[in-house]
Amino acid sequence: MIRATPSTIGLYLYDILGFVNWRGRHRGGDANGRDASLRKSMGENQLQELFERALEAGRKRDYPLAIALLQEILVQTDQMPSALLYLGRAYHALGDFNRAIQALQFFLKLEPESSEGHFFLGRAYFTLGMLGHAFQHLRTSTTLNGSFVPALGLLGLTVLKRGHPQTAVSVFEQALKLEPDNPQI
Repeated sequence: MIRATPSTIGLYLYDILGFVNWRGRHRGGDANGRDASLRKSMGENQLQELFERALEAGRKRDYPLAIALLQEILVQTDQMPSALLYLGRAYHALGDFNRAIQALQFFLKLEPESSEGHFFLGRAYFTLGMLGHAFQHLRTSTTLNGSFVPALGLLGLTVLKRGHPQTAVSVFEQALKLEPDNPQI
């Protein structure tokens, strides 16, 4: 597993995402990408509380707040890669698919065996019409977790859009075996 350092995550947030903190100001950093203005490191309990607030903001569809809280977590620690997963999901919900893809790609560098990570990255690619990339990640997601019905459903739809209806039917049938009453399949 690749370990991210605080400076790696700081550079990711600043350089790739153009990170702006929740007060609307760009964070400055030193030569290593660390934010010189950060207050003392938050404790584990404080970070978990911040993460719970971000999840709650996401559940309430307050995605800008969720993004700001998740970015704050990622500036503070490299020990919560799931914050990158939820950051990607929040960007997707706002329709910022390129940033969603960037966050999810970075998450998968840290957690390459995450079925959810591959599903959400595949979903972002699917939304952009990048069916080859979507197929790759959705297939990986279902290989890692063969009972992940949302991934199976979207994989079936991807295969269908790529012009393989018979394969799509078998994927949909596999999903229906797992959840026969699921109206989304």
